[in-house]
Amino acid sequence: MDNSVPSGRELEEEQEMDQLGKDLEKIIDSVENMSVQLTWMAYDMVVLRTCPQVGESLQKLEEEFFRCKAVLQSKPLEKVTPCQEEQLLSTVMKLIPDMLTQT
Repeated sequence: MDNSVPSGRELEEEQEMDQLGKDLEKIIDSVENMSVQLTWMAYDMVVLRTCPQVGESLQKLEEEFFRCKAVLQSKPLEKVTPCQEEQLLSTVMKLIPDMLTQT
């Protein structure tokens, strides 16, 4: 019997090992992504505990973002007046420097 030619069982085992290696890579990648997310969550918690104003500014910015998004997604029949555009822009522009100085 020639040992240089792998048997069917050896081929199956090799394929299983390859598949296990691929699965392990996917799991490691997933764990690395979770680790990054947890790191950012911890960072955000530290920032919010040391400077609560940042959270308030982020909340205001999020509210303005949703207002802007609603205006941009408005129906074609609904016209946005220049006054509305200016008001939204000025509100957002006021919030951005506040956030930058608080971080």
